[in-house]
Amino acid sequence: MSTTSHLTDRQRLLARIDCITICSALRITIGGASPTDVYLFAFLSSLLFAFRGGSPDSWGYQFLATSSGRPFSEALSAVLDEMIATRQLLEGQDGLRPNPQVETSLSLIGQGDTFSERVGLIEEVCNLSAIKGVPGIGRAVTRESQLARAAALTSPRLIDPSEANRTVVELTAAALAANPDWDKAVPTFLWLSQWGASDAG
Repeated sequence: MSTTSHLTDRQRLLARIDCITICSALRITIGGASPTDVYLFAFLSSLLFAFRGGSPDSWGYQFLATSSGRPFSEALSAVLDEMIATRQLLEGQDGLRPNPQVETSLSLIGQGDTFSERVGLIEEVCNLSAIKGVPGIGRAVTRESQLARAAALTSPRLIDPSEANRTVVELTAAALAANPDWDKAVPTFLWLSQWGASDAG
């Protein structure tokens, strides 16, 4: 089991908030979350954060591109292990879900000024699971340029958040040029469609 001792206080706090938010949101839409789901939706949330004006380097922790074509985060992995071991996240047939006390704490965090925008942004991304389906979203994300290149690697490689941000800006423009009636308010849907998630389900 990995530990959180190597994380800064800020990295640990943000990773905890993200793990709780994702597991809580996916509990509502699909019943729970796997660790792979947590990495996936946290990565998409970091892209949306940068797309909406946040510094690509200030999400709080980094992601790695793996040979499976999926994103991975050491910070999230360590925090997930800790929260499962302390039963803050409960393991069920449908995946991980926060225990009631932890879910209540998330509600309070979401009402505060400091993290409410982050929580809302992650919930927005997770809500796409009810539309696109997690398997389809996962398949689409493997076509992100850095993740696609990672398939040929023998070891994980750090994802450059600035390059990822440039990619989604270009994808959004291409998607809207081809489909001007699509909703600009849901850019993550546009990226997934451009990455080829039409077979989601």
